[in-house]
Amino acid sequence: MIKPYLDRTIERYERVKVYRNLNGGKDKIWSIKQRGLVVAHADSLAIRNALFEVSQSTAKLVRERKRKTPHAFITGYGYSLVDDAPKEWPEPTDFVTYNPYDVCPILGESRFLASTIKAPDDFQRHIYWATYARCHSNGKVTAARLIAND
Repeated sequence: MIKPYLDRTIERYERVKVYRNLNGGKDKIWSIKQRGLVVAHADSLAIRNALFEVSQSTAKLVRERKRKTPHAFITGYGYSLVDDAPKEWPEPTDFVTYNPYDVCPILGESRFLASTIKAPDDFQRHIYWATYARCHSNGKVTAARLIAND
């Protein structure tokens, strides 16, 4: 369920920025931002044209201070509840994870990682974009049609 926050409205055709809400409880697992403000919370949602972004400066602070703060986001359009995602959206093929303490040794940056649903432990790659992403009520993210940035 997507619940508006402070009577704010979600602009349906405007890009949303989604992040995992660490303090939200059962029905506020994901926070949804537009124009720099939190406009809603959701227990699950699906978005298209998903761009996976990490603020590297904030990720560095998280590692130094060992205190979590929002700095990894999925931005995209066409959000809906996962169960209500349009039928033309393909089934997810990959799990997407993020850990600010896992730093790419070559780039010195934190990145989103993707691994296939069929063999999640076999191979992980840095992910940049996906045609479709689903943020589930258990806090996990799955995606389809990925573009890696290795």
